[in-house]
Amino acid sequence: MRSAYDDIAAEHAAIRTRWGDQHHPTGAHRGFALVRRVLQYLCDRAARHGRKTWRHILIEEVFEVLAEPADREAMRAELVQVGAVVVSMIEDLDRN
Repeated sequence: MRSAYDDIAAEHAAIRTRWGDQHHPTGAHRGFALVRRVLQYLCDRAARHGRKTWRHILIEEVFEVLAEPADREAMRAELVQVGAVVVSMIEDLDRN
């Protein structure tokens, strides 16, 4: 079975080969905080009712990143969480 980490590393290498070093604004904005709160609520509600999906988890984590415009350390920590969720999701797909 291929490793999710190996696949992600290969994709990252392909992006760097095609586009070189990437430098873009994050696009984060305090305005995403409301969306983040709504998504957290929906994720929690789905969990309480036994209907939580990877979609709930992933999109909530992504909006946690987008709602952290001023705190680079917090944004980085949230991005690590997004990466961990993505790897977990890939591993779940591979197992099933």
